Amino acid sequence: MPRPKPTKQLLIDLVNGYQRNIEKLHHGLYECPLTYFYGNLNFHEALAFAAGSFKLREEKDLDADFIKNADIYEIFKLANKKGYPLTNHSNSISQKSSFKTKFERLNPFEGNTFRDRLYNVPKDDSDLLKKRLEKRVNKYVFGCQFDSERIKMNKIFNNGEFNELVNLWFQQKYPKRGKIVPAYASQIAKMISGYPDEHKGQLSLF
Repeated sequence: MPRPKPTKQLLIDLVNGYQRNIEKLHHGLYECPLTYFYGNLNFHEALAFAAGSFKLREEKDLDADFIKNADIYEIFKLANKKGYPLTNHSNSISQKSSFKTKFERLNPFEGNTFRDRLYNVPKDDSDLLKKRLEKRVNKYVFGCQFDSERIKMNKIFNNGEFNELVNLWFQQKYPKRGKIVPAYASQIAKMISGYPDEHKGQLSLF
């Protein structure tokens, strides 16, 4: 069954407009896309994983040995525990009937089905995600900063601090105050809207 596309404002509300939170969400989805997982996930589970896994990797708290040896459920469980506090500012959503209805439709799965849904994802796709999680995080800069940062970053890259330098092409000029969060939200909405919109049924255990 198809589900609706997320809106920019819905994403802004979920992170309560916090720039650091929406940055982690964007970077997590950019580096570890959930294309082959989204059909088995609630929207909020996907957001929590993206933000939480990036934060864990950024803080070097996602051990490579753990990633290799843990199954996909254990990895999601750890990342989502970290990510839900970053994406759980939903009071304003509950006060807006149109957002509440859309949020419910974006999160169709009910009951204690999280583990079973993750095990529905083909092993090759889980292994690919694990490989991506093992990489260092990228460094992100606005378009106007890219050339100067590229020169500076050569030394940092040699020290192994980041995986690569990423040009936030949608922010070519240094953005004015209040413009950064909406710009990130637009890009996140586009990423998720590009995922298959069919969810895999309810899979309820009750």
